[in-house]
Amino acid sequence: MKPSTGAVFNLTPRQRRAVVRKTKTPVRILLFESLDEHVLREVMLLASRSLDTNLRVLSNADCNAGFDSARGQWSADVVIEKCLAEYSPSPDFLMGLTSRDLYVPSLNFVFGLARVEVGSAIVSWHRLRTDQEDILIQRIAKEVVHEVGHLKGLLHCRNNTCVMAFSNELSDTDRKCVQFCDLCRRLRS
Repeated sequence: MKPSTGAVFNLTPRQRRAVVRKTKTPVRILLFESLDEHVLREVMLLASRSLDTNLRVLSNADCNAGFDSARGQWSADVVIEKCLAEYSPSPDFLMGLTSRDLYVPSLNFVFGLARVEVGSAIVSWHRLRTDQEDILIQRIAKEVVHEVGHLKGLLHCRNNTCVMAFSNELSDTDRKCVQFCDLCRRLRS
């Protein structure tokens, strides 16, 4: 299912700049399940370089809210609302990382979801998995940077190599860079 993009792309660059949060807000990482230490370290390194901000692992989350037995998936909205809420509010952004298969009602699945109003996001590596560790690291880092970009106020970008491009499938994520395009970089700086 393709996202509705009309409202996103009808904004002028000046209007888009007006909604973008320009601070170097630190990002706290909350793990829901264990992730290989090397993979986590490399994801954090790539994401922190792209975001030009500090990322740090907070702790492991112990929360099982949001499972939809009819779908066999986890509601990304409920996970953010119920599981990340206890770690907010904070001046920092909060990023959950999970192996859970996430969805929102209008889509079959999501790689991640950001909720600007609470400063929290979640990224799942469930559908990002591969036997190639370097590709897994790139995929997770791209999705982390993408969701933090939303937390900063950035919208989806038309440039399909920009980290802010919408990923409808894995090939879209693989096509993207871990960095922002020139326009999105200017908007966030």
